[in-house]
Amino acid sequence: MPALTQAEVLRIIGGSEGQTPDYFLGRVVYATFDPEGQLVVVDQGNGEVRFFDREGRFLFKIGRKGMGPGEFDQPAYVAFDSRGWLYVLEEGRARLHRFRPEGAGFALVQTYNLHSQLQASPLGWCLLADTLYVYTSAVQEHPLFHVLTLDGVVVRTFGKQDVYPPEALPKGFAPFFLEARLYCDPYGSGLMLAYRYLPVLEYYTTSGNRRWRVRIDGAPIVAYRSVAEGRLQPALRAQGYRLRNLWTLPSGRVLIHLVYQAQRSERPLAAETIATYVFWLDPVQRQWGWQKVTFPFFRLYAWQGRYAVGISPESELPHVALFRIPETTEGT
Repeated sequence: MPALTQAEVLRIIGGSEGQTPDYFLGRVVYATFDPEGQLVVVDQGNGEVRFFDREGRFLFKIGRKGMGPGEFDQPAYVAFDSRGWLYVLEEGRARLHRFRPEGAGFALVQTYNLHSQLQASPLGWCLLADTLYVYTSAVQEHPLFHVLTLDGVVVRTFGKQDVYPPEALPKGFAPFFLEARLYCDPYGSGLMLAYRYLPVLEYYTTSGNRRWRVRIDGAPIVAYRSVAEGRLQPALRAQGYRLRNLWTLPSGRVLIHLVYQAQRSERPLAAETIATYVFWLDPVQRQWGWQKVTFPFFRLYAWQGRYAVGISPESELPHVALFRIPETTEGT
């Protein structure tokens, strides 16, 4: 894993006090590169999408906090189609904003409200080959994915939650335990689900077929216990893992970034990291491998060639960091 462990932090944006408001970030939930290689940061705290160049200089922003067209309440994901048009997707209210390039920035084309078509709350989004895939529900009677055109029209659905049937849930085990986090595979045009409270990963092709399902040994550090009147209360196990991220490589390998943590006795809901691991999975050969690592990043959102964007442990303030990877990750 030398390519990722030797990644170099080039610059941190938003991690220093005393910067101008354009560099003050509220709650970063996603970051990526645009077709020109510029950094795009989704700031859910301020309801904005901000653009920076590779030198970390602020360029422009779109959106503001609000519920009107082109305004963002809970922006969660951005992507670009083959024409370079920008799509901003919101959680909760299931809104899709489409922008066209105009001058040095973008102009709003249309805002779609998708909630009536989805009939469920969106939990994740992927834009692959000019088609939008929305992960919508973990409830058994709902399909996992809705497939939409870029005009916001649902054309088909697929997938069914069958990892753990709701009727088989133990007492005090709420349905939200079956919710997963969606990761996009731009190389294989696939969709990966990582169940947060079950050690299960699944991979679906965009045609609707489940290609594989694997389980991770061990248990997550976060647990819940049943308290009065059937309510659930968060708690920590003595030890367990926390999933940081998943990535795919052009070869089809999947990298799984896990930290193993232990509960700190003086603070019941605080945990400290014992070790950091990367597991790699070759689903075709059905082979696993792993390595204990030290990473210069807390989370990677995306990479483009030898550059990656994510969160660095060097700053405790809301920020994004630009990393340079010294060699191709294909050799990891």
